[in-house]
Amino acid sequence: MRNLARILLWCVCLCIGCDVPFNPKGEYSEKVVVYSVLDLSKNVQFARAYFTYNVSGLDPRQNTMDPQIRNASFVVIDEAGRRYAFRDTLLKRETSDRYSADVVAYYNRELVPSPGKQYSLEVIVPEYGKATATVSVPEPFSIYVNGSRARSLFADSANPCNCIEVSLFSGSGAKGHFTRFFVDYTVKKKGEQGVTRRKEVPVSLRKGADGSVIPIYPQPDRLLFMEFPKNLFLATVDDIRASDPTAEIDIRYVTFISFAMEQNLYNYYLIARGFGDPFSVRLDAPDFTNIQNGLGVFGAVAVDSLTLPIR
Repeated sequence: MRNLARILLWCVCLCIGCDVPFNPKGEYSEKVVVYSVLDLSKNVQFARAYFTYNVSGLDPRQNTMDPQIRNASFVVIDEAGRRYAFRDTLLKRETSDRYSADVVAYYNRELVPSPGKQYSLEVIVPEYGKATATVSVPEPFSIYVNGSRARSLFADSANPCNCIEVSLFSGSGAKGHFTRFFVDYTVKKKGEQGVTRRKEVPVSLRKGADGSVIPIYPQPDRLLFMEFPKNLFLATVDDIRASDPTAEIDIRYVTFISFAMEQNLYNYYLIARGFGDPFSVRLDAPDFTNIQNGLGVFGAVAVDSLTLPIR
């Protein structure tokens, strides 16, 4: 009888559960969304603010009303209590396929973030109250290429992996990094001055559905060791030389740039982008924020770069 009662109770619960309608959107409430990433390599710091929005269906592109906030008050406070007020400005939008108005941004030129220091953010939007966040700025990583910071790229021609090895050291306070590899070159056309340009080297290749070859570039990661295949570097150099047969192209240097990402920025990227792949669809859309009374992210990066001659 006891087992029978348990079975009947389970059936009742199952029937009740089946009557609950499924809603993948969940309950909507309008909130303030804040984005600001302190960057030690820049002489100006930026922030942006938006409202969340609700569409009738599941496609966010149905929203045609630009949700950016034009009357927010941004202040960043350092450990000594100094307050840095941000001013508003307008930036030209790169594409206007969805929204056509200029981008509303907030900036400050006096704030110079320091590694190892903590900063607090206060955002006040009329009728929505105050949103707050804190962030600790990480130390930059030190980049070593093939075990050195001084030798030319191909000084170690006997590397058994036939690759270019990039190692990162230090980076206290960083949870991850975003490291990129560029070829620096100069293009000089007859009768004109030379123009310096830069092209990124992919870390791998994959085939598209139509059979085309698609370059894969690095993404934020926690592993402090990377390998760029030498053949992809040489293919990038060949692409540069073939880009303008009528010009004189001089290729002598490469540059590595590494962004040390503190935990809030890295976690935000991982949750928003880290689960995507071309073979599956997530039914649960995870989210991450360190903004109190709001959404978005208040993060920080520290940058190290290393330029080396190719030979």
